[in-house]
Amino acid sequence: VPRLYEATEGSVRFAGADVRDLEHEDLMRHIGIVSQETYLFHATIGDNLRYAKPDATAEELEQAARAANIHETIASFPDGYDTVVGERGYRLSGGEKQRIAIARVLL
Repeated sequence: VPRLYEATEGSVRFAGADVRDLEHEDLMRHIGIVSQETYLFHATIGDNLRYAKPDATAEELEQAARAANIHETIASFPDGYDTVVGERGYRLSGGEKQRIAIARVLL
């Protein structure tokens, strides 16, 4: 769907349109990718989320985290969204890293 590879037969459709007929920028506004191996920066959870939207408000961060089902976990950390995750997120479980990456895509 995100056109990482072009279809060699048939077509791939998004909302009824062949993805090859859509502008790349338009397609990317509607598709987010979270890889199996997520990458988090040696920074706070909030900073990692804001990588997607640098001017995001605290409310927007919380809304994205709630949608990714990670807000309650973040809120349970002593520093909440100011918790430093460590290089590549080593302080978090694999599932927590995935959910933060999902929240980043949603943001």
